[in-house]
Amino acid sequence: MNELTRMAYLDAMGVDSYISRAQLPGAAMTRRLVLVPHGAAIAGIAAITETAAAPAPQQEHPVENIQSAVPMPTLDAALPRPKRPEPESEAEPAVETASQSSPLARFSLTAIVAGGWLWLEDLQGMPLTRDQVQLVQAMAIALQHVDTSQSAPAAGREDVSQFDWPMHTNQQLDLGEEAAHAALASFVRRKQEKQQCRGVVSLGRACGARVEGLDLGCPQVVAPYSSAEMLADAALKRQVWSELKALVSVR
Repeated sequence: MNELTRMAYLDAMGVDSYISRAQLPGAAMTRRLVLVPHGAAIAGIAAITETAAAPAPQQEHPVENIQSAVPMPTLDAALPRPKRPEPESEAEPAVETASQSSPLARFSLTAIVAGGWLWLEDLQGMPLTRDQVQLVQAMAIALQHVDTSQSAPAAGREDVSQFDWPMHTNQQLDLGEEAAHAALASFVRRKQEKQQCRGVVSLGRACGARVEGLDLGCPQVVAPYSSAEMLADAALKRQVWSELKALVSVR
């Protein structure tokens, strides 16, 4: 109810004060004042009027006398006052997230099975092209002609797959360098064992850095240039081919 409307209703009913006699259960603490009876208030006003009409030449403090003539309401000091809630201190995070502790590694490696070897290459954010796959197959066929112990390559056989890191976006799991290293090692070993590859050839220094230290259980060689770099500069093919021939001869 509006306060003005409530006051009008009380005035119409002749109610001078409106207060609960006891503390209501579950309600906020009520400030209780000393109530002045209606008759005593009228008598006090009459006394003030008579005192003001009479001469008082010796009164030095008439205001204090007027205030003492009428009892003033006082707050009940015995009632407890509600305590103000203390401001909550902001809790500092106890555990840092993976993105704050270390930068997230992102890379993609392509895996091509050709000529009995598993060829790996870091895509460097670029898609794998058909020309890159054909170049890898041509190098694999050339290695088989050099190594007479290998069987003839199967015509039209292609096995191209890709490893992407991170494999998921769940920030509650480990997405750091160690987790990426372990996941890549598991991918390469599974691929090598399934296809029964004789070894792993890493094309390019970026891919060589990715597979460095992996326990694959098979021969490994790192070519200095990737297939994308060899397609961009044909002169690089001769250097890569010389290192691949040396691998076959000393194996």
